[in-house]
Amino acid sequence: MAANNEWLFSLLMAVGRMFPMFLVWFIGLIIALVRWRRHPGVSALVVAAIAVAGVTSIATQVVYTVLPRYWDSMQFAKVAGIMGIASAFVYACAWGCMLAAVFAGRSSTPDQAAFGGVTKTSVDKPL
Repeated sequence: MAANNEWLFSLLMAVGRMFPMFLVWFIGLIIALVRWRRHPGVSALVVAAIAVAGVTSIATQVVYTVLPRYWDSMQFAKVAGIMGIASAFVYACAWGCMLAAVFAGRSSTPDQAAFGGVTKTSVDKPL
C-alpha cells in the first residue's frame, strides 16, 4: 500500500472498529425518532447524546490518525493529551444527556410505578 494511502486505511480501520457502537447508536436514533411524538423531550435528549457521541468518536479518530503525519511526536503528544481530556468530557456530557433521558418525566409517586405489570400496591395485597 502506498505511503500516502496508509493514513486513510488507518482511519477506516479505526472507524471500522467502532462499527458495533455505531450500529447501536443508529438503532437508538431510529427508536428515538419513531417515538418522538409520544416523548419529545426524552427523544431529543437521546438524539443529542447520540449525535454528540458519534461526532466526537469520528473527530477523535480523524485527529489521532491525521495529525501524526504532519506533527512531530512531541507536538502530537501534547495535542493527544488535550484531545483525550476533551473527548472524555464530551462523552461524559453525552452520557449525561442519555441518563437524563432515562430518568426524565418519571412519576413522582412511587405507587404508580410498575415493574413487570405488578404495581407496588398489588404486591402489598394478600391473596
